[in-house]
Amino acid sequence: MKKLILFLFIISCLQVVIGQSVDRDNKDDLNYILNKYVKYLKSEGYNPEIKDEEVKFKREGDTFWIDVVDEKIFKISRYLALDEDQDCSKSLYKILNDFHFKRINERARLYDNCQTVEITSVNHLGSVNEWKYILKRSTSWLDYAVEDFWDLYDELD
Repeated sequence: MKKLILFLFIISCLQVVIGQSVDRDNKDDLNYILNKYVKYLKSEGYNPEIKDEEVKFKREGDTFWIDVVDEKIFKISRYLALDEDQDCSKSLYKILNDFHFKRINERARLYDNCQTVEITSVNHLGSVNEWKYILKRSTSWLDYAVEDFWDLYDELD
């Protein structure tokens, strides 16, 4: 019985050690990918910065956020501030539902007690550097998605 308990204790300790090394490796991967995005964006004339483990950059006055999910997943977002007196109403949720019905690649999520909406485009990549070729298209898609969202939101009033 003592050997069994000792064995289980050793296994649990190994899981903790292995789990920590995987987290450290993931952190290194995350920083590598973030810095790769920053380097490319700078070469394209943007002024990116890393904030809250995301890459933030502006294009034509709009702020975009690139979130690292995986090296072969490209996730880019914009955050929109809704009216200060906006509450989490059924009509607001209906707008989100209508938005999702109209859009194939973009999604909307509410934050901050329904004061902020995130419009996100997620793309699965065939190769790790493919995101460079869809960056401009993704920002354009997000611009169109934001316009669509505002059109729906304006109908709420």
